[in-house]
Amino acid sequence: MIDLQLGSKVLKDLGVVYHPRVPELLAHVYFALSEAYKAEFLYPGKRTDPTKIAAITCATIAVVRPLHAPVSTITKEEYIYMNEILAMRCACSIVDHPVHIRGFDEQRRVYKMLQRLQLPSVDQIINEAVQSNGAIASEVQIKLLPQEEFALKALINLFVVYKDLKIFKEAPKSD
Repeated sequence: MIDLQLGSKVLKDLGVVYHPRVPELLAHVYFALSEAYKAEFLYPGKRTDPTKIAAITCATIAVVRPLHAPVSTITKEEYIYMNEILAMRCACSIVDHPVHIRGFDEQRRVYKMLQRLQLPSVDQIINEAVQSNGAIASEVQIKLLPQEEFALKALINLFVVYKDLKIFKEAPKSD
C-alpha cells in the first residue's frame, strides 16, 4: 500500500521516501497495540473484528509516520497529510469503505485528528528502530494508557460507522 501511495500522481514526483525496514516497524507497533488491546478488551475465545483491525492499522501508521518528503516547505494538503491519507486508505480497505470519495473537508477533519494522535506506549518500539537503523530485536509488551484506550475506541467507532455506511458514486437505482 505504501508503494501504491507513492506511485500516485500527487506524490510520485515529490521524492517521498520510506525507510526499507519500515514494514518491520509497522508490524511490531501493530502487534504490540493489538495484543495490548486484546488483553484489555477481548473476551477469551473471541477474535478481533475488522473494525478493530482497521483502527489499530490506522493508529499504527499515524504514529509511525512512515512517509517522509525531502522538502520541508511543502504546504499542499495532499503532502501535509500523506501519512494520514495512507493510514485511512489502508484501514478503510479493511472495512471496505471508499474513503477517497468522501468530501475532502470531512477527510481533512480525520487527518487532523490522526496528526494529533499520540500513543506513548509504543514510543519504546519506535525509538529502538530509530536508534538501530530500523532493526528491532526486542519483543516489547505494552499496556495501553487510558488516553490510548480512548483514542483506539474512538477510531474503532469511526470504522464501525464506515463499515456500515454506504457511499454511492451515483444515486442508487430505485425499483
